[in-house]
Amino acid sequence: MQPVIVDLDVIRDTSRDAAPDQWNPRPGSLEAIARLSRADRRVLVTGTPVRDGDPATALDRLTRLHNRLSQAASNAGGQIDAILFCPHGPDTNCPCRPPRPGLLLDIALRQQLRLELVPYITLDQGPALEAGRTAGLRCLLLGTGNTDAAEPCFSSLDSAVQYLLDETDNAD
Repeated sequence: MQPVIVDLDVIRDTSRDAAPDQWNPRPGSLEAIARLSRADRRVLVTGTPVRDGDPATALDRLTRLHNRLSQAASNAGGQIDAILFCPHGPDTNCPCRPPRPGLLLDIALRQQLRLELVPYITLDQGPALEAGRTAGLRCLLLGTGNTDAAEPCFSSLDSAVQYLLDETDNAD
């Protein structure tokens, strides 16, 4: 099963109205995860949602968020194989917090992946993109497309997934 790494912020609503400790999916994101699962792809979700405050409280909220995410993906017919994250706050200078690539490099080591072959779907700007580039992942971007990025940019997770599935079909 070929893995796809998906940044949490590509799946969940990150608009200004969304509370950071709540989880509401972006439209079509759960269905896109289901399509990846049906295509025999391992879906690995990454994120660094601990922003401030007490890390123990943040970890408890994060566990609830991950449980809701996994259940929602399952209800849509998909499977999230792993949710990987940095539990440390932003002021800890942890090597696995974006823009540093430590979390992605750790995933590669644990999963025995060649990162240059692994698609990483992330937002078209911000520290997660920088971490993906530094780690050598094959970045696919979700956003407005108003960047100078050399990577393909998509308006939705579903369109990025379609791109990946079309690639696989064309390679056969």
